[in-house]
Amino acid sequence: HYVHESEIAQYFDNADVLVLPYRRGSASGPLHIAMSFGIHCVLYAVGGLVEAVDGYGGAHLVEPDNLDALKAALFEVAVARGERFDDPHSWDGLGDAITALSGSGVR
Repeated sequence: HYVHESEIAQYFDNADVLVLPYRRGSASGPLHIAMSFGIHCVLYAVGGLVEAVDGYGGAHLVEPDNLDALKAALFEVAVARGERFDDPHSWDGLGDAITALSGSGVR
């Protein structure tokens, strides 16, 4: 069923991992939501998704269609259940970068 935005938090607050075995992709809303909640993200290394998770400690990139690698990544995540990560694309991070830049004398 369609998940209304008011329901999203209950799903991601209670999740340990988001698995995205996309065979191709340029963007993923669920991926960015999962990163904002700090959960593990297991995904095939395709298209713009690789760039989207750059710098994210919870990213587990897997060779596309390699089911053994996907399985290994899922077992790795299962051991780290409950672990959370900082989102490199958060508003806090952007604010820190702007503050650092403004204090550097760059105009």
